[in-house]
Amino acid sequence: ILHAGRDQARAIALAAECSRTTHQSPVILDACRLYAALLLGVLQGHPAASWPEAVPEPAARCWGTKPLRKDVRATLTRAHTTAATGDVLQVLAATRHVLGRATSFDEAMGYTREAVREDAALVGSLVGTLYGLAHGYDALPPGRVAQLAGTEQLERASAASLAQLAQPVDEA
Repeated sequence: ILHAGRDQARAIALAAECSRTTHQSPVILDACRLYAALLLGVLQGHPAASWPEAVPEPAARCWGTKPLRKDVRATLTRAHTTAATGDVLQVLAATRHVLGRATSFDEAMGYTREAVREDAALVGSLVGTLYGLAHGYDALPPGRVAQLAGTEQLERASAASLAQLAQPVDEA
């Protein structure tokens, strides 16, 4: 997302292309596009509770000529079950479910452990990313932040990405 700068349509397209080398399934590629749109929506201040209202379209025509698959789009309203997650659509539904309920980072992680039997690490990473973007660095527990490996690299990459975001969008 940050690699594309402020070109949101490109960011969404790149999310699928980056996944294509290991996952060619149209469902997985569209799930990556949807998650990218959710990230962009959070960066724009859209709360998790608003996601089911409509498929996030953070930029006009961001889906290009290929709208999201109906089954992927349905994850925004699909009921989450505590069944084994095993598939990407259930992972997205669990992520939405947790973020719609959590009022703190620790609560989000607790809901993640309750919501999924398998893939808790995957759902937790998706939830943690969206939660951190939505609520900011200060909302993250300092003890957990201190446990992150490579914080210096993360801070350098974040600074470079923020500098790129400050640049004007190439209209060419």
